Amino acid sequence: MLKAENLSVNFVVRHNPLVRLKHPDHTIKAVSDVSITLEKGEILGLVGESGSGKTTLARALAGLVRPSAGVVEYKGQDLQKMEDPEFKKYRREVQLMLQDSDATLDPRMRVTGLLEEPLKINRHLNKAEMQQSVSAVMEKTFIPPSLSGRYPVELSGGQRQRVSLARTILVRPEIIIADEPLSGLDTILRYQLLRLMLELKEEYGLSYLLISHDLQMVSSVCSRLAVMYRGKLVEVMGKENISQAVHPYTKMLMAGLALELEDGHDLHHHDEDGCGCGFAGRCPLHLPVCHQEAPPLKMVYENHLCACHLI
Repeated sequence: MLKAENLSVNFVVRHNPLVRLKHPDHTIKAVSDVSITLEKGEILGLVGESGSGKTTLARALAGLVRPSAGVVEYKGQDLQKMEDPEFKKYRREVQLMLQDSDATLDPRMRVTGLLEEPLKINRHLNKAEMQQSVSAVMEKTFIPPSLSGRYPVELSGGQRQRVSLARTILVRPEIIIADEPLSGLDTILRYQLLRLMLELKEEYGLSYLLISHDLQMVSSVCSRLAVMYRGKLVEVMGKENISQAVHPYTKMLMAGLALELEDGHDLHHHDEDGCGCGFAGRCPLHLPVCHQEAPPLKMVYENHLCACHLI
């Protein structure tokens, strides 16, 4: 349904012209040669630490960032070749739900206005139909009518996330790319919002790309899991294979050790020329070849891919 093939997204960091001769511009490879597919009705989990390229990949899949290489296809159509009407339809059917709800909710608008806004842009409804749609979605997402006249600053974090989710489903998308939707919420609110997202998936037939740094949470609901590190996919597996994860980085995430580095392991180690495995500087099992050649994704088990020289 939604597919990326050999997708790369690079950003050029430009220096002050006065010092550019000694400090030439350099390129940050935010996403590097990623191929991934989201099937209809699927929940695909994407996990990795902050800075691994998850959000950039999400924005590229949502059509908000132009790829440096590779293609993004939706129902067999290349995003870069879509005409304006087709791309507008795509942007409606593939919605991006961001981690920071404060950045997506206009602080000058009340809850009712925030929910009416996507309807005015994407659907042609009269006032009565709009009010009916807003009331229905508020009921489905457990937003009490008493919050209708409040501004975002007057809402709790969980309430703002529910308003953001309500805005997303009002345009009747087919795919929701949810970037850290549960971040910053306490355990009870995380559970409630996740349960709500699953209920809406069943009711509307949604597909989710669920992005998080919390492998345990994502693995509990996804049908497949993709692990990303420094812009590359290092492991992709079905839910049934999660307990058989083989990449050292995935094992660190599962053990909750991603930020607890041993002495001598450099968090910022990266080969600027693209050679070698980006995880080699942190891997306790690294081999000499890990610093010389980047491992390709290869089949480990059925529906289980891993990029590691140790496999």
